[in-house]
Amino acid sequence: MSPLFFSPDANAQAGRGFPDARMRDFDRQRACELNLPTCLPQIRRQMEERDVLQMWQSAMIIGVLALIGLLVVRANNEKKKKDQEMLAKSRQAARKRKEQTRQRDDDDDDFDDGQPGRSTLERPAGFGRR
Repeated sequence: MSPLFFSPDANAQAGRGFPDARMRDFDRQRACELNLPTCLPQIRRQMEERDVLQMWQSAMIIGVLALIGLLVVRANNEKKKKDQEMLAKSRQAARKRKEQTRQRDDDDDDFDDGQPGRSTLERPAGFGRR
């Protein structure tokens, strides 16, 4: 077997000492939480450090989530802006095509002799319908 398995720490944790030590630590922390005179200063300091670390961790998590939220909102706004620009370009292109076809139709209507390009003959009723 590996030498780590037989180390003094592993034996102490495997034996009766580990749960008892954990219970003593818990009792010491409880005494500090209740402001009992048996509270040790180093235990109180450890608890304060732990509380400060937890506060910083939660603040960092909230900050990261807020940053992610802002990035998502920014991406959505940019996408919306691009979509609006694309829609405006397509509408402008449609207006331009419509104007060009209107100009072509106006140009096609007039021949050299000034006669309109379309026939003015009388057609029977229903002619050209399907």
